[in-house]
Amino acid sequence: MDHHHTTTTAAANGDDPSTVAYTLLAKLHNVRPLVQLLKAISFRKQTQCVITHRGIKFSVEDARSVQAHAYLQRQFFQEFRFGRPVGRRDPTTTTAMLAATDGEQSDGLPMDEDFEMVFTLDLNVLIQCLTIFSTTGVGQNSTGSGGMGDLAPVGAGGGSSGGGLGPGGAAGSRYKSYTSLGWVVNERGSEVEFVLEENEVISVCKLVTFEAEDMVDFQFQHHPIRHRLIIKSEVLRDALTELDSTSDKITFNFSPQAPHLRISTFGMSGSTEVNFSRDSDVIESFHAAATEHFSYRHSQVQHALNALAFSTKTSIRINEMGSLSMQFMIQADRGDACFVELLCLPLVPIE
Repeated sequence: MDHHHTTTTAAANGDDPSTVAYTLLAKLHNVRPLVQLLKAISFRKQTQCVITHRGIKFSVEDARSVQAHAYLQRQFFQEFRFGRPVGRRDPTTTTAMLAATDGEQSDGLPMDEDFEMVFTLDLNVLIQCLTIFSTTGVGQNSTGSGGMGDLAPVGAGGGSSGGGLGPGGAAGSRYKSYTSLGWVVNERGSEVEFVLEENEVISVCKLVTFEAEDMVDFQFQHHPIRHRLIIKSEVLRDALTELDSTSDKITFNFSPQAPHLRISTFGMSGSTEVNFSRDSDVIESFHAAATEHFSYRHSQVQHALNALAFSTKTSIRINEMGSLSMQFMIQADRGDACFVELLCLPLVPIE
């Protein structure tokens, strides 16, 4: 991956700056929530990026049986201009162009609901660029909770819906220092440019994109939900870390009768299980259609640990095919909520 930091803008791939058109112009006043989302899905080296008029979705996939998606709705950004470029922009620096978008219409970026851009980025390098200033270091998010409802993730394309987490209304934590972000994608999607500013110091990071590979459509939302619950993320994270790490599989047992939810493993030290009652203070809502159990690769469910560290609440859902969805609500600094979703296919498909 070719990337470098400068304080001025250069045209992508040798283009004359006077002929460069842009497809995306976006601004964030605080890059920290974006970094948290990316760290939550960072179990693969590369991430697919899908941009539409609704927002941006970052996705990773492993072994064609587990996926993670980070959703950034367009409302998450202070400025979000995306569309098919028409005409050409005057030669100028990226920082000046981003500053000029405040309160202005994007004459070069008409709204097109059918237009989307898909490419792949090196996820590790992307996180390094976004955390170039030391104050953007990201720790656990232990902020308060928000209201819960249904979420149909409206980040770019796909995702699951029904019975998940909804945006929270409570104010998130206030961070002492902010790193603002300007985000530019050229018309071909061949280069992404990030302009980070903190305390009047500016860094420009340019990342070359890769061609996106097809990802499996798990079709989670196409099948009825059999079991669901909303639980405090901290408690679920503690439970997952207590289980036997030598076990190849992890089993979720749902039941209308106590203990309602049992998560278990069987490894070198024998059987380990954690039980939850639906009447517990750590569970906000619970539904089990019947007494059933479903097993998944333990290593794949463990991918949830990063997202659990940053989130406040987690929605767990299992559909009639046995596919598992874990949706994590992460509070942003303005009290907004953004979401990460982990999807796992069962070890034994349900007939």
